[in-house]
Amino acid sequence: MENLLKVGYARVDITPEQYTNLGGTGNDAGRMCNRIETRIFGTCVAITDSDDNTILYCPSDIIHARACLADPAREAISQATGVPVDHIMINASHNHSGPSTSSPSLETVQIWFRHFIKQMVRCAKEAMADRKPATISAGQREVPGLTFVRHYHMNDGTVAGPNSGSFASGAKAHITNSDNQLQVVRFCREEARDVVLVNWQCHATSASGFDVLALSGDYIPYLRDHVEGSTGTHFAFFQGAAGNLVPRSKIPEENAIEPGVPLYGRTLADHVISCLNENMKPLAGGKVQAIKRTYTGMIDHSDDARGALAAEVLEKYLQYPREQGKEARKMVREAGFNSFLHAMGIARRASLGETLSFDIWALRAGDLGFISAPYEMFCSSGMYIKENSPFPMTFVVSCCNNTHDYMADETSFQYDIYEVNTRRFAKGAAEELARNFVDMLTQLK
Repeated sequence: MENLLKVGYARVDITPEQYTNLGGTGNDAGRMCNRIETRIFGTCVAITDSDDNTILYCPSDIIHARACLADPAREAISQATGVPVDHIMINASHNHSGPSTSSPSLETVQIWFRHFIKQMVRCAKEAMADRKPATISAGQREVPGLTFVRHYHMNDGTVAGPNSGSFASGAKAHITNSDNQLQVVRFCREEARDVVLVNWQCHATSASGFDVLALSGDYIPYLRDHVEGSTGTHFAFFQGAAGNLVPRSKIPEENAIEPGVPLYGRTLADHVISCLNENMKPLAGGKVQAIKRTYTGMIDHSDDARGALAAEVLEKYLQYPREQGKEARKMVREAGFNSFLHAMGIARRASLGETLSFDIWALRAGDLGFISAPYEMFCSSGMYIKENSPFPMTFVVSCCNNTHDYMADETSFQYDIYEVNTRRFAKGAAEELARNFVDMLTQLK
């Protein structure tokens, strides 16, 4: 019993107290919420070993855990709980229908930031107070029909991408691996509700858009409610490596579910429930540990010659009123850029130095490993980490404690695609980071 972990759980409502700017379109100032579709929540899972070492994982229904939000939240949680800052992980579900985290200068966003931090401090304290002895079991299953490599809609009306029939002439589609592995961990607690953790690599279902102004938790509320209602457990969602994925397509495909955010969440929940009923195997308890490493990557300055023009286009784009979105996008294309975000990526890289550093984390709770990445990881990197991890079960957690946008794999650099166009780092960074994570996990084990 000395290796038995203690696990606590809490969830709080982080829905803005007043309507706020929405994130996820590249122009947060232009999207003000006008109604609440579903409320959004922050969760805290506290895991403590027999030596009183604790990690706090705090997944939330937000688009990014940017440093301007995550850093003060982690500091406040640490002061309230005594858990070291580097043992506290703020993880985003990458919800494109939630509050902006990219525009901290906006007054409504500042108000929501304060609300989020206050609520997450409360959540962490409640999770710490809720800790109970627990055993661990883990399971996984392949779910091939619920994640897709991104599809590209061509000018002639065809669609390029896996299983889309045929490729348009000259199509520059990104073909890469899709990780269909759903991972589930269950903490069976003494005299308390069990806690279920789910790691799934899937971009938000894009319920949002520039003209959609409803705030929601995307598919996560439907996933959470269905799992909890069917199993009587507490539920926490951990966003996986999904930088090159979108979960549903607007085109008919034999492996596509019917469009719909609620249906997506409930369908995935059915797979979680089946896994809980059929595929769980015990994991050992033991130590709780966290280690941090600072990664320094080379910035890609190959487009610097266009940096000044990109910055000019970016400034003009942001001056367009919301109702002139089509005209704004046309202006960007006529200037020679694929999108607003393409211009933004070039302008940003031109303004950066030769290198950029950020922190990455690896954690363990007995035989359960975690890596926390402050960027959108591609599936190829996530699969490499899981395949080479020394732990029986490893959660790859992206969008955690900051964001450095996409970390595209080497293969994708041959395509003219969004994830590469908006990059910061040079080719090879994704693979280098994946190797770092495996090395950190091996160090922990």
